[in-house]
Amino acid sequence: MLILLKCSLLLVFLSRPSESKFAVELNDDFDQCSPDIPILSINTSKLVFSPIEGGSTSMHISGDLVFMEDYIAPVEVNFWSLHLERGTWVPGSIERTERDLCGKLMSPLEPWFFLVRHFHRKRCPFKAGHVETLPDVEVGNFGLELPASFAGDWKFFLQMDRRLQGRLVKQCLVLSASIVEV
Repeated sequence: MLILLKCSLLLVFLSRPSESKFAVELNDDFDQCSPDIPILSINTSKLVFSPIEGGSTSMHISGDLVFMEDYIAPVEVNFWSLHLERGTWVPGSIERTERDLCGKLMSPLEPWFFLVRHFHRKRCPFKAGHVETLPDVEVGNFGLELPASFAGDWKFFLQMDRRLQGRLVKQCLVLSASIVEV
């Protein structure tokens, strides 16, 4: 799911009105949103990101996603952003809440579909220890056209809320990014 954040972020930008051409530089490290909320428990350490030959700005993703805990419906997903403006983090214009990701996981209308359509398991639950192996999945072009106001430093947050053994489990991660003019 961590890679879903990166890829969904790119797709969100692709659907925005455009005025200027920018590239997104993503920090590869995910951080906890706060000390009291743990990071998502999906191991992405075996994923490989490789550029496509021939000067393309696209890339391939391959490797394993390992679910370290059970992800059983409903899984609520909250995605929001902060943008650094004049030295202060302010709410960004990118946000979305999905009350049950599992219900829309395989919808071709969703930004994550290009990736999850390669999953062997097509619906929740994803039990602890479950592994999804991605073939060379192409991620779209990183040379993105965005409104000029998108330039600068961003933080993108992904929080997942789900039930695990009868209790509510919140997990959250933050990804830092810079949007720069090309």
